[in-house]
Amino acid sequence: MITAEIAENVQASGQLSNLLEKCILFRLGIRSLGTKRSVSKDQVSVDADKQRLHVHKTILKCKEKQAIDREDRQMKSYLKWRCLSVPEFKSSIFATVPESVDEVDAKIQEFMQKRQQILVPEFLAVYTMRMLEDQRSLRTLWNAGDYPPIEEVKAAFSVVHEYREFGVPGRLERVSPLIFRREAEKTKEIVSEIADQFVAGLTEQMRDVVNKVVESLTPGPDGKQKKFRKGSLEKLLEFLQIFKEKNVTNARELEQMADILRQLSAGIDIKALRKSESAREIVKQGFDKVKSQLDYMVELAPERLIRFDDDE
Repeated sequence: MITAEIAENVQASGQLSNLLEKCILFRLGIRSLGTKRSVSKDQVSVDADKQRLHVHKTILKCKEKQAIDREDRQMKSYLKWRCLSVPEFKSSIFATVPESVDEVDAKIQEFMQKRQQILVPEFLAVYTMRMLEDQRSLRTLWNAGDYPPIEEVKAAFSVVHEYREFGVPGRLERVSPLIFRREAEKTKEIVSEIADQFVAGLTEQMRDVVNKVVESLTPGPDGKQKKFRKGSLEKLLEFLQIFKEKNVTNARELEQMADILRQLSAGIDIKALRKSESAREIVKQGFDKVKSQLDYMVELAPERLIRFDDDE
């Protein structure tokens, strides 16, 4: 989890207030039972140096476990789309604006209830049977030690959802102004990087939706025009609708890109794109320019310098 030490290291700067007053930080930690297991190199016959081999097998490849994994992916995709995420952080930290917190929280609660009260119990109910099926399928590679007791399996599936506030306690300033100022400087570094990573995540997201449109407008390897997918345009329009609330750092260059995309989208005639190659080319040129600029911005994104203690 986000450590108390970090929480106490953050506040005291105007930058912190400006950023975090616009959004609510939360963490969604999703844990699951791993299904990859190592295979002894002695069990592998191959004409190669075994010291350079890493062999794995997959256990419990069943519909019940796949249902849990699919639900997890869908939840993560929703949060990445609807909220702000920090792409370089592995601790599942997200942010949403106050206006959307009820919607996002309801989605998370629905996910937690379905996962923990329906999907996980369904998997646990067939765990022993799936283990025996693995024994028949894996044959000599089957190992009873790969399968934890049912109590440990149950504990492996967990979801932690918690809202977070960062801040250096105000009483610290009264106790030791020197320490308070030192921690405030740490705060500036942390908040500055969080802001940079929010912008980087939003830039990547904008590039992804633009790429989908460009792909639909680009001829295939055989030179023939693809069928323009209306869904790529709808996804772009949906992104532009939520862009303003996600741009909590007021990234001006991204605002300019969003304005250009709105102008380009407003002039699109789906029927004309499907019938006229010249119409496609004109629209594609506009999106290509935006794509090039976004590619350049992603390349310039700063590398992550700070690690949280709960990073995996």
